Amino acid sequence: MTFQSPEYWPMLVAVLLLAVLMIVGYALTRRALRHFAAAPMLARLVPTVVPWRRLVKLVAVAATLVLLVVSLADPRWGSVWVERKQKGADVVFALDVSRSMLADDVSPTRLSRAKQFIDEMTSAMGGDRVALVTFAGDARQRVPLTGNFSDLKMTLDEVGPHDVTRGGSKLGDAIRTAEGSFVDDEKGSKAIVIITDGEDQDSFPVEAARTAYKEKGIRVFTVGLGDAAKGSHIPIRQVSGNAGYVMHDGTPVVTKMDGHTLKQTALAGGGAYIPAGASYVNMADVYHRYISNLTQREFDSARVEHLIPRFQWFAGAALALLLLDTLVSDFRRPRPRPRKGGFQQFLSRKPRVDAGGAA
Repeated sequence: MTFQSPEYWPMLVAVLLLAVLMIVGYALTRRALRHFAAAPMLARLVPTVVPWRRLVKLVAVAATLVLLVVSLADPRWGSVWVERKQKGADVVFALDVSRSMLADDVSPTRLSRAKQFIDEMTSAMGGDRVALVTFAGDARQRVPLTGNFSDLKMTLDEVGPHDVTRGGSKLGDAIRTAEGSFVDDEKGSKAIVIITDGEDQDSFPVEAARTAYKEKGIRVFTVGLGDAAKGSHIPIRQVSGNAGYVMHDGTPVVTKMDGHTLKQTALAGGGAYIPAGASYVNMADVYHRYISNLTQREFDSARVEHLIPRFQWFAGAALALLLLDTLVSDFRRPRPRPRKGGFQQFLSRKPRVDAGGAA
């Protein structure tokens, strides 16, 4: 059994508190009534409560609320396989894993935030296919185009500066490698999303983006990370195990986001530049604003497993308990006094005696 909406579980705490309040309220009411009048008089003023019936009603109400919370959590078990045609765009993420992405001017680091951005964007996708390219001084494809986002996310957790053989940062090589990740020549439904701090070492990213867009219809989007004004030092782990920074001529190297290069690359690639800087950007909004507007194409159909919703069982049980609470009364009905009338009244009537003594 799985629950599709576990965010409703905290409501069980409110159900527990309500049950406690009902018990305390019942106890306080009985205490107040005992102070109000003596037992014989109280029996005439207030209907008698049957304790076990009151308990049944309390349990029924509490169980109803619990079952409603479980129903809201959307329990599912069992599965069915459905043939579904995939429709969407092809998106290749080019992730900068150079050492400058370890800078902490973006919390916790530029690289961690970049991974978070990719995760958020893929979570907003529907039937799109995605691929992953990592780059620094060289570039390589890590995940080929796939509709299985979990494969990309698992690989995403593992990548870092250790995945490349050369240091530095070459945006142009990343674009050219990402361009080779697409499996056909169809135009209009392809995009490259580059997430980087923008530093480049003469790899001609603007020319690479222009070629990809003009010749193959691949739009290039760039997301810039890092402080463009102050920048940050690049942390490293020294041989001694102590923390340090990348040095040049005895001075710590400062890395800054190069927004100009990223903007020119995106304009040449027919895409858009998203200057995230050191702040947070909602990548789901970025996806819906830019990527989802690409031409949608149909991919091969796939068999998709769907878990069967079972919330109606719990909702039905809650309704039954609610009816039980409505039908069961926790008060004892007073026994009606026998009313004399008709033949019984005639038999019980005393004979009338007249003045002469005759009946």
